[in-house]
Amino acid sequence: CTGGSYVLYYNPNLSSLEISLQEQVQPPYITNVYDGVSETFDVNNYWYGLDQDVYTVSQSGNINYVSYNKSWRQEWSALVTDVSLNNGDFDRLSFSIMSSSPNYIVKVEGDGIYKEQWFAGNGLLQSFELTFYEYSKEQINKINRVLIFMDAGTSPASGNFEIHHVNFEKEKVDN
Repeated sequence: CTGGSYVLYYNPNLSSLEISLQEQVQPPYITNVYDGVSETFDVNNYWYGLDQDVYTVSQSGNINYVSYNKSWRQEWSALVTDVSLNNGDFDRLSFSIMSSSPNYIVKVEGDGIYKEQWFAGNGLLQSFELTFYEYSKEQINKINRVLIFMDAGTSPASGNFEIHHVNFEKEKVDN
């Protein structure tokens, strides 16, 4: 075995004990890549769960419809989309989520950088921002993931929510 995660298989129909290890291979995930010129960067695409079988995502238009079912010890299971900011000039992440969850976290992270904030859903579409004023452009461009932890810190938990938009943006200044 060379590393990674493995699943142990046991076959009770054999006359002797046979155990085989088979490496679990994660499917390749698509990264949202900034085009280098647009004023905003839409990253509301290619969502996947860090824990398999917790989050199910279906997309219709720009809206992602998500259901989740967290079992015991999956309280920090996250929904993720990978990003490449490609030297973008962004200072915030804006997003709109419809959820009834009493507590969820939206987080960005990368090489040595992270920012997260807790939110409370009310069943209506809500819009929020995470600002990155405390970070340099070089630090911000190290961000490579956006994560959502629904019913953060709680398990078991289940529910549904909608992601209407998730964009990296630059504050607009009126002259």
